[in-house]
Amino acid sequence: MQIGAVSDTYEVIAAGPFTTTATVATLNIGAIVQPGHIFKRGLVVEMYGDTGTAFPVTLEARSRELGGAWGAWYVVSTIEKSTGAIWEVFGTTGNLNGYYDDFEYRVQFICGSNRSIRNIQLTVIEVAR
Repeated sequence: MQIGAVSDTYEVIAAGPFTTTATVATLNIGAIVQPGHIFKRGLVVEMYGDTGTAFPVTLEARSRELGGAWGAWYVVSTIEKSTGAIWEVFGTTGNLNGYYDDFEYRVQFICGSNRSIRNIQLTVIEVAR
């Protein structure tokens, strides 16, 4: 395999729209064994809200190591939209490193009056080094 080639792609798409507090997408990546591989992730979401205060969409992760139980969910990234009665596109990217028996992401939406999200796309690619 050529250096820098994408060897695997993991993806979840949730069309929505979502208007209630919920986990709106979950992506299980499975075992991650490094070295020699780089994982890049990207999250894109459309948000609508005219609430006067910011509201979040969070990307969270958890993992299992050495045959143990799942760890607690933790926040990897937060996207916030404050005001504006229009649909706007937001995104975030990052890396994933480490050794895991199992790894997964989830996208959480905290709902409120006049708030919605849609067209959620979470993608993780594995790049050979």
